Amino acid sequence: MNGRQPRQVIDLEDWPPADRALWLAGIAPQAGLQRGKRHAQTLRPKSVERAANGYGWFLAMVGKEIDAPGPAERVTPESVAAYFEALRQRENKNRTIKTRLFHLRTALRIMVPKADFDWITRPGDIPLDTLLPDEIKEKPFIPTSRQLFDWGLRLMDAPPMAQWPASAHRKMQICQDYRNGMIIAILACLAPRLGSLAQMRLGSNLLPREGGYQVRLDSSIVKNKRALEYNLPPQLTPYMDRYLAEIRPLLLDETKYDHLWGNGNGGPLHYQSVETMLFRQSEKEFGHAFGPHRARHALASSLAAVDPTNPGLAAVVLGVSEGVVNMHYRRA
Repeated sequence: MNGRQPRQVIDLEDWPPADRALWLAGIAPQAGLQRGKRHAQTLRPKSVERAANGYGWFLAMVGKEIDAPGPAERVTPESVAAYFEALRQRENKNRTIKTRLFHLRTALRIMVPKADFDWITRPGDIPLDTLLPDEIKEKPFIPTSRQLFDWGLRLMDAPPMAQWPASAHRKMQICQDYRNGMIIAILACLAPRLGSLAQMRLGSNLLPREGGYQVRLDSSIVKNKRALEYNLPPQLTPYMDRYLAEIRPLLLDETKYDHLWGNGNGGPLHYQSVETMLFRQSEKEFGHAFGPHRARHALASSLAAVDPTNPGLAAVVLGVSEGVVNMHYRRA
């Protein structure tokens, strides 16, 4: 033994020849006067791909070394029990093990359609969900909207430009911190979806209004196509004034782009960059990494705690139904 770990998945081209031949026959389209659908034809392409991957997992972990003429003889109660133990040794969770066994059964239905392999997912006529209940997930960390808002304000606590350090790198860091703080503050008080936030443009999605600012998220940039309008809290007005006057011009080439958020290289800040920033910065700030969507949980939970007599408030702000808020967002 050289101590090397076996490959996690064996690709189709490396399957035993008999198994590969049966798989290719099982997924081949039927033509002419053939009647009835093969099992693969009842599945989505992604499901067929996952089944092949599942059989590849089985082969890699226990099945490749079994001397058998084909998959029906290779996959036995004994080899599946060994597969289960191998998955356990790799510390796979119950949900993952159930998924692997389900995909294994699907692959066998494709390769050996006349055989019964339901025992794989129902050993001893007991469902896997009974034998392998899902583990209780750790409760996610959900900050309050106040925590997020205060965090955003701290990031925007930058000295006047005359007091900035001479280093170009440090100046850019101040600008990026300020931009990040504004993004976080908006997430805290309005919690728009990431796609809407990243696509905001000056003059169409952020507009001056009566000494403050209005956010208009038109239906083209909202996931459920429900246009939303908000006024930014007055507390953010001086911060946004400074962002537009001093910070944004250093992040974005305003002669080419009207995006609200600049990346520091003259172009707009894209969707993934906003998400990556939140994950990295939240880990530093709270010791828990989370993305922009967590702000929606925070807002729904915070509003429920602050004003329990107005249960529909979060739904209005988030632009979804009260049922969606109760099912997916509120953690109060």
